[in-house]
Amino acid sequence: IWTLILHYSISMPMWDEEDDEEAKKQTPKQRLLGWIQNKLPQLPITNFSKDWQSGRALGALVDSCAPGLCPDWDSWDASKPVNNAREAMQQADDWLGIPQVITPEEIVDPNVDEHSVMTYLSQFPKAKLKPGAPLRPKLNPKKARAYGPGIEPTGNMVKKKAEFTVETISAGHGEVLVYVEDPAGHREEAKVIANNDKNRTFSVWYVPKVTGVHKVTVLFAGQHIAKSPFEVNVD
Repeated sequence: IWTLILHYSISMPMWDEEDDEEAKKQTPKQRLLGWIQNKLPQLPITNFSKDWQSGRALGALVDSCAPGLCPDWDSWDASKPVNNAREAMQQADDWLGIPQVITPEEIVDPNVDEHSVMTYLSQFPKAKLKPGAPLRPKLNPKKARAYGPGIEPTGNMVKKKAEFTVETISAGHGEVLVYVEDPAGHREEAKVIANNDKNRTFSVWYVPKVTGVHKVTVLFAGQHIAKSPFEVNVD
């Protein structure tokens, strides 16, 4: 039965981004795999079993068909495959009209039947995004960067304002939060001001009250930016 369903699904009219002549020469399996590889050039997808086990490839496919539906798929925890698959499949069901003909538990199973995975995935080429989908911009906190004397390892003085800048232009849109922890473990929030400039920078300052090594944690959209936390020795 899977073969019949699959043949019907994949022998339909041409999909977007597909070469007519090329498609006629391929088996349904080759045709579907080629379409997926075209949609996911950043992932080495070569089969319909083990390459889908972490659930992340599903998130990538959903986000490729509808950018912003699963924008954080590349930071999903590979040790939680069922959660990942469930998130991707639910979004696909709700907003791309793709019914879950296989369960999240089945699709991440090492012994999954390839035909059932193919039957599920064969619905993606014809999927259309419904209006009102909760699309989110892709965030990459590691692409935010901080610079300035306030995060340098040396040169900051007790009871003197320590200042630095956080630039977020490459990281997406999000909130910047900064915490400063003194040698005794007391933590305070630093002052952060959005500059509303073209590089989406934020000016940050704090005043260390004691000498010693301080830990400066810089968060963008709730996650550490590159090199955070910074160790700052206050004289």
